[in-house]
Amino acid sequence: MIFDKIIALSKNGDVGCASIRGRKGGEPTVATWSKKGFKAIKSTYLIEV
Repeated sequence: MIFDKIIALSKNGDVGCASIRGRKGGEPTVATWSKKGFKAIKSTYLIEV
């Protein structure tokens, strides 16, 4: 299982957060949180760097 968390800060001070969860050979789930709310989607690709 692969987990990754990202936190971002924009120039105007807004903060956002994303979490990616996936398994090699499987469809990853991407969840995002921001002042617009929460959103979780199933993605097509998980790219490892």
